[in-house]
Amino acid sequence: MSSTICPTRTESPTSWRPEPSLATRGQEAVKVAERPPYRFHAGGVNLALLPGVRLFAALWGGLAVAAFTRTLPDQLLALALLVVLVVHHQPPTTALASAAIVALVDNGFVVHDFGVLGWTSSVEVARSLLLVLVGMLASRGGR
Repeated sequence: MSSTICPTRTESPTSWRPEPSLATRGQEAVKVAERPPYRFHAGGVNLALLPGVRLFAALWGGLAVAAFTRTLPDQLLALALLVVLVVHHQPPTTALASAAIVALVDNGFVVHDFGVLGWTSSVEVARSLLLVLVGMLASRGGR
């Protein structure tokens, strides 16, 4: 029976270090680039200013206002405040879309029930136009 003896290494890979004279001979010391600290935003972009985030906030904020202010008489005022908050610092197209979403939520869930859309009187049309007008004016004031 023969046994094979494996040669053992005397040095571990972590103990190897280059000689200092070889690393700096004829050249400057190499600087190690450090990574910037990790940040929770998308490359310097403020996520709250993105149009998609604002449209999302208009829809779900409008639904929340419709659900939680059901007993209050001033739901239109609460929705107008939501429009002002959502369209602040937005271009006119995003402001118009956000205000229109809130106006549709107002017509479907505040004026009517269960998301039924319908403008049966001039008061309902005026409510929707008022929310869109507030959105356009708030958008111009924030720029």
